[in-house]
Amino acid sequence: MNNWFRWRCYTTQHLHFILLLLLIYYSSSNLILDSAYTLPSKYFINCGSGSNHTVDHRNFVGDVNSTSSSFSGRTSNDVKDDNPENCTSPLYHTTIIFRHEASYDFRISENSTYVVRFHFYPFLTPTTNLTDALFNVWVTGYSLLSNFRVQNSRSNSPVIKEFAIPIEVGNFTIYFTPQKSSFAFVNAIEAFLALENIISDDLNHVTPAGSADNYKDLDSKALHIIHRINVGGRPDNHTE
Repeated sequence: MNNWFRWRCYTTQHLHFILLLLLIYYSSSNLILDSAYTLPSKYFINCGSGSNHTVDHRNFVGDVNSTSSSFSGRTSNDVKDDNPENCTSPLYHTTIIFRHEASYDFRISENSTYVVRFHFYPFLTPTTNLTDALFNVWVTGYSLLSNFRVQNSRSNSPVIKEFAIPIEVGNFTIYFTPQKSSFAFVNAIEAFLALENIISDDLNHVTPAGSADNYKDLDSKALHIIHRINVGGRPDNHTE
């Protein structure tokens, strides 16, 4: 089975976009490794909630009084959707709103590539229109989302932003920075160890002009995962 991934590549603190279309070929050994991969138990954060919820084999821990991660923020509000849509996941029934810069700290125990996901679902609240939020999301060395805003969706689907980021042992901090006179919000956060060697160090690609070229040192860069297409396989909505 071949999997197509479309990525954006982040190489500096400022946004520097390079669009890639990568084809990752799985050899028989890769398939064995993939089938043996066990999703780590951390970190999965249910933001603005004191409750835990299991979604697709992932246990999202409520960040209210949680010991799994450290939250730091001068002004934040936990908000609950009092009239949630029947079809929405429990993850999207609560959110946390930041009026000033705030951060989540995670303890990393292994140098490797990690998958980092942000879940955004702008449900209706009595006092705040979540679609008015305008903010940046960044980690040390990389700006991930800049001047980000979540638009209303007629499909009532959440917006999920996913990245593959090389992280070293120590504290890994995610920052949410509202733009002036605005705010930030997030419904859920994931930061977990990715499948080993999921990103090749050197990959060929075709330029917009049609010539062959290659990207090097990809495993040292933060990659924005744009699309996932399961080629030749059965439909699979899992997000591991």
